[in-house]
Parts: sequence; structure tokens; C-alpha cells
Amino acid sequence: WFNAFPFFDFYKDLGFEVFAAPSAFGNTIDDLYGLPNLGRTCKNIRLFAEKCRKSGGAGMVTTSWYSFPQETLSIGIIETAQNTWCGKTLSPLEQEETIR
Repeated sequence: WFNAFPFFDFYKDLGFEVFAAPSAFGNTIDDLYGLPNLGRTCKNIRLFAEKCRKSGGAGMVTTSWYSFPQETLSIGIIETAQNTWCGKTLSPLEQEETIR
């Protein structure tokens, strides 16, 4: 068994109010032709949102630490919104259906 976000529960168990804070971009080592790896990024956001809901987190804030063009931020922001505001984790296909 692997706990992807071990410190979330650690601080929650100590009585702290915990927020999830995934990155809208992965690290620049995992890029393709200078572009972020959005498949990995979106999966990380989905899993962190699910962990936050199941563990009773206080909320979620998506961050960005890398110098990619500002326009590419929208994908991480949309992923965060879809997986936090709707109250459940959506598959990419379910997300596509909500946009139509």
C-alpha cells in the first residue's frame, strides 16, 4: 500500500486545518519539447482532490511554480475546478461531457 500524500493525514491527525495544494505543472524535467506534461499534472490534481475530500481537507489551491506561458495555466485550473467544485473525481471523459 502506498500513501501518495502522507503528510496530509499526518498534519490532519495533529489537529491542523489542511489544504491540498497540487501544482498546475509538473517539474520541467518531465516535459515534452518544452511543454508541460499535462497528463501527469491532471492525474495528480485529480488524485489530490480525491484525497482532500476523503480526508476532510479544508479546501484546495492549485499552484504554479514554473515559467510556462500563462495560457497553459487554464488546463490545471479547469482540472482543479472540475474535481473540487463538483464534489467527486471525474474521469477525463466525464469532464469532457460537462463542458459540452
